[in-house]
Amino acid sequence: MDKQKLFYFTLIFICLFLFFWLIGISSLVFFRDFPIINNLLPLSKITFSKFCHQNINKTIILNGAPFLVCSRCLGIYSGSFIFSILMIIFYKKNITLKLKWLIIALLFIIADIIFYNLNFYNYSKTIAFVTGFFLGSIFISYINSQIKNYFVQ
Repeated sequence: MDKQKLFYFTLIFICLFLFFWLIGISSLVFFRDFPIINNLLPLSKITFSKFCHQNINKTIILNGAPFLVCSRCLGIYSGSFIFSILMIIFYKKNITLKLKWLIIALLFIIADIIFYNLNFYNYSKTIAFVTGFFLGSIFISYINSQIKNYFVQ
């Protein structure tokens, strides 16, 4: 298998992993009527608690049920997934992303956390989701460029 195909299959693998990760995060929101979801809920909460604080006050609630991660983490995973799809569609384009963009995205999140903790404003699920989405999209784009450098160039 040539390096271009291996790179493409790696992108598909990352996208599928993120897809199933998001299915797990949103299982309570979209699949709560399925008995197996209720049986697996404790395991799901424990699994996602390793990656998120899961504070219910910072969690987006949809259809009367919370996502299993906070709004910022939901933004990070959603941004990563959506941009992983775009990376598959445009995999032949030479998209390179510098580390500085990843640092800028992190600075937005750090600024939000600092301003919230200094009581400049109340916690906003929307701001947390958007800053997380920005970081997730930049992160997956950066990872994509690093993987492409490894496989293709």
